[in-house]
Amino acid sequence: MTGVSRIGDLTAACALCIASSSCGDTPDQALITNVEGERQLEVQIDVAETASERAVGLSTYEALGPNQGLLLVFPSAGEVCITNRDVAFPIDAIFISANREVLHVQRTLPASDATVHCRPSTQLVLEVTAGTAARVSEGDTLHLSI
Repeated sequence: MTGVSRIGDLTAACALCIASSSCGDTPDQALITNVEGERQLEVQIDVAETASERAVGLSTYEALGPNQGLLLVFPSAGEVCITNRDVAFPIDAIFISANREVLHVQRTLPASDATVHCRPSTQLVLEVTAGTAARVSEGDTLHLSI
């Protein structure tokens, strides 16, 4: 498992992980800390990096456990829009910048909700079970181990 220090490295690390059989040995992790360095959220993640993986998102999942999430990785920062239209359970969506700062937490998107939620300057979105991101705030920092 390698720590990823920059979003630019994330794409390369994800490609390396997909091409390597060693990635299954240790689960990918996302940790969010506040400005004091205190843990606000820690989950094992699946990574959706391609356009088709992001489009499918959580729609094939029956549920997420309290310590699981899906990280949507976009090729560059910009306006990102998500919906929970084809997802069978409510989620929290954490919008994150290229420098790993939490920009916004969209709490409790209802199951099968077609409402579109957009945020500018976003490169990553971490989707977790509704209520899991209760302690996460704007300005917190994402740390990845993939």
